[in-house]
Formats: sequence, C-alpha cells, structure tokens
Amino acid sequence: MKLLNKIVLITGASRGIGRAIALLFAKEGANIAIHCHIHDKEEDNLAMEIKKTYKRKVAIFEADMTKVSDIKKLVENVKKTFGTIDILINNSGHYPENSFWQSTEKIWNNIMDTNLKSAYFCSQFVAKIMLKQKNGNIINMASIAGVYPRKSNLEYAISKAGMIHFSKSLALILAPHIRVNALAPSYTWTSFMSFMKDPKKVKEKMKLIPLHKFNDPEDVAKTALFLASDDSKNITGQVIVLDGGRGANI
Repeated sequence: MKLLNKIVLITGASRGIGRAIALLFAKEGANIAIHCHIHDKEEDNLAMEIKKTYKRKVAIFEADMTKVSDIKKLVENVKKTFGTIDILINNSGHYPENSFWQSTEKIWNNIMDTNLKSAYFCSQFVAKIMLKQKNGNIINMASIAGVYPRKSNLEYAISKAGMIHFSKSLALILAPHIRVNALAPSYTWTSFMSFMKDPKKVKEKMKLIPLHKFNDPEDVAKTALFLASDDSKNITGQVIVLDGGRGANI
C-alpha cells in the first residue's frame, strides 16, 4: 500500500474527482477526512463504502470554505480527530457558467473565495501542522482553464490560473519538508459542467482532444496518488496536465 496509515484531508470530497480520490487513497491504506459544505447522504455513503470496503478510519467534517474561520475550525477538528494531517487535497471548487459580460461582483467574489481563497488558507493552516512533523504533501486541484486562454467562464479560469501560481510559490516556501503540486485536468466526466448532458456538445468537445476521450474521475485520482506517494518524492512545484493531448493543438 502506497499510503498506509497516512491521514488525508480532501476538501469537496463527496462527489466527482474528490470522491474518486477518497476511494483510491483509502484502497492504498490512507485514513480519510471527508470535507463537505453541507453534510448529506452522499458523504454518509462515501464514508460507509470506505469503512466497509477498505476498513479505514474515516470522518466527515462540514465547513463553508469561503469563510476563513470555518477553514481554521475544519483543520483543527481534523487534527483533533486524527492526530495530524499528512496529505491535503484542495479540491473544493465552483464553476459558474456565464460570459464576461454577465459577470457581477457577487459571482466574482464567490468563485475566488471558493476556488482560490479556500485553498490558500487551508494550506496555511495545514502547513503549520506539517512543518512541525517535517513532512507533508499538498495537492491543489487546478484546471487547464488556468493554463490556456479562453473566452468563457473567465472567473473560473482566473481562479485556476491563480491556483497554479500559488502552487508553484508555495512549493518554494514549504521546501524541503513539504511538497506542493497541482493537477490541471481537462474535461472530466462529472456533474460539474452542464454540457456533458448534451451528446451533441460532448461530441463537439471530443474533436478538440487528440485522444478523443474525457478524463474519468479515476484518471485524476490515479495521478493524485502518484503525487501523494513516494513515487514522486523528488517532484514539487509542478503542474500535471491531464488533457488527452488537447494542449498540443494550442
């Protein structure tokens, strides 16, 4: 097992990529702190699956990641429950589907708080724990939207570009004891983007990808596992792009 007895905090863990990471990491021996905005049956089902299938310790924590006070309390509660935090996955995210002309201050603030501020301060609080034990690993969920220029969903793209810069900078700040990397997936089969319910639109998007397929959440989880394990022990400050070759067209 690559993560035996590691304590992993995953924000936004109940569905999609977060859920896939939680299950794979538990399979590899980790104990899982599941963060959610509002505790619901999805979190209960995930926790039950981890306990029943992998026999790992698991707990659910509720927090509004747009509020620094909630983030601080989340980290404190995870440490109190598990004793420490070895790996942090900053996965909480929001994807507003609007144009530049439809942007408002409310939309801007919400996306920046959810996608970027949450990762910034969660990392700050967790890194203090990791530095005391002189060991730790932070993985930030970015997106190719933060890598390639685009004309839509601009707040989201800017927040993810910020996540990439933050990841590289934080890697310098926290070295040599804590590694920090970012994942930048392209289209991934989740409920995150509404167009995935439209076969015609999916087909159009597929044409942009040389490998002609979207990521499965498990694809992203496997890459996160690589970054979280000793398989990548000399990798920090990097952005791993999962786009099926899409970037080769740009």
